[in-house]
Amino acid sequence: MDDKADIDERLEELERREREVEKRERALKAHGIRYNIYQHVHVSPRSLDIFIGVCIFLVLALLVIGVLTREPRL
Repeated sequence: MDDKADIDERLEELERREREVEKRERALKAHGIRYNIYQHVHVSPRSLDIFIGVCIFLVLALLVIGVLTREPRL
C-alpha cells in the first residue's frame, strides 16, 4: 500500500510541475519577442537598447556618408 501512496505522490508532483511549465510557457508567449530576446542575452535591457540604437545610428550615418560622397554618373 505504501508503494501506491508513493506513486500517487510522485504523480501529483509531476502534474504540478507540468502546470508550472505550461504557465511559464504561456507567460513567455504573452511577453513578446523583445522579452524573449532579453532572456537569452545576459545584459540589462537598457544596455541592449543603447547598443541597438548605436548600431542603427551607425548604419544611417554610413548610408548618408555614402550618398554624399558618391560620384555623379554621366
